[in-house]
Amino acid sequence: MRESTEIFAEFINLKEQPTCLMDLETGEFLLANEACKRKIMEHFPQKIKKQMKAEKNQKKSYTWEVCLPYESVWYSCTSRGFSWFDERTVVLTTCEDVTAAKIAEERIHYLAYHDKRLDLPNGVKLYEDSRELTGVGNFYLCFNIQDLRKINNLYDRKLGDRLLKQILAWVNANKDTGKQIYRVESSDFVILFENCERGEVMRAAMRIYNRFERPWEIELASGVRKELYVGIHMGVLGVGYPATSYEAVQTSVEKVMSYARHENYLILFDEEIDTKLSERLKFEADLRRCILNDMEGFSLIYQPIVEAASERWIGIEALCHWERPGYGPVPSAMFVQEAESLGLISLLTEWVLHEAIRQVQEWGLDKKRRFILNINISPIQLQERDLSIKIGRVLNRYNFPSRKLRLGISENQEVPIDPPVDIIKTERSLMKGVYFSKPVQAEVMGESLEKFA
Repeated sequence: MRESTEIFAEFINLKEQPTCLMDLETGEFLLANEACKRKIMEHFPQKIKKQMKAEKNQKKSYTWEVCLPYESVWYSCTSRGFSWFDERTVVLTTCEDVTAAKIAEERIHYLAYHDKRLDLPNGVKLYEDSRELTGVGNFYLCFNIQDLRKINNLYDRKLGDRLLKQILAWVNANKDTGKQIYRVESSDFVILFENCERGEVMRAAMRIYNRFERPWEIELASGVRKELYVGIHMGVLGVGYPATSYEAVQTSVEKVMSYARHENYLILFDEEIDTKLSERLKFEADLRRCILNDMEGFSLIYQPIVEAASERWIGIEALCHWERPGYGPVPSAMFVQEAESLGLISLLTEWVLHEAIRQVQEWGLDKKRRFILNINISPIQLQERDLSIKIGRVLNRYNFPSRKLRLGISENQEVPIDPPVDIIKTERSLMKGVYFSKPVQAEVMGESLEKFA
């Protein structure tokens, strides 16, 4: 037995990896090489120990990992039990230092679950944490910080990043303790509230929301301190069940933020709002389809411009009308605002201009000496560098005199400062001594030509 033990000890000493032989029952070290640290076996899993004791045929190997406290060193250990020469059960364990691999693994895990730019957990981590939610009283406080792109363009990306970090630092300091901020998209963030009352969450949301009424002070590259205003869209969503997929979490946040951006105030997202959002998305889809499908359902009605003194018609204003398929007439303010948000307002305005000039020429009104055609355009179109070129092309196509066209500004949006329009005269009111009467359908207008001066 002694010779066998010495041979086994020599075998262990020849191994480069930490290797030891331990009594399974008592934990006594029987053999160990110089590289072996006894502290490793102090963490031998009890579950494996029980399984080894229950086995009759000791041939199975077990792999386990341990990180030694205060050393930050990881070992991957392989243990196998067998009967020793004196019939007791022993465990032969060989260890390998896997610290470098563990660090790389943790780094990969961190990058997978964190936003590198802001050092915040990301949407995937929100999903993982949401899988563990239980009971009621769980909420997503979703918010989107506006105007960052404008600040990046006006100053630079570094200043925009510093401002964003300053804002998030304030939010982190003023949210309730223990609540984590997640960055779900580029400027969309979520704070996860667990086991909270709805009133508690709404108070926290209002505290953050109201802060954005005041400016944020930041130092420019020149050293000058500047006050900058940014806006916020915010919504609160109750989460009553564990998340089933990352896509489900992402969809929930997108729904809340889509509605919050549209309404532009703090919302509590519920079934009623979900229904409204679904209806609005369907409305947007119908509007997009109709505009891109040869202006389906669109027509023009006309409002006479009447000279007060003579009561003669001296012009008309073309008004866009939309019959939404399956629903009926839609207020112009509603579909114009949606067309603006969808980026389709230019197509709509260009169609109105084409159709109005075509009908005016069909009626011969363009030959009238004092005739004026008024077309409304969106204020956001004043920022289009090629607006005058587009309008000029339409006028040239129909050989329509530019002096007989007046552009009015619709009031769905604020008029931008310093619009880059040069050759087109835009007026909010057309002329003095003029008032408007009720709109007239195109076919009725064709029957009333004798009223024009």
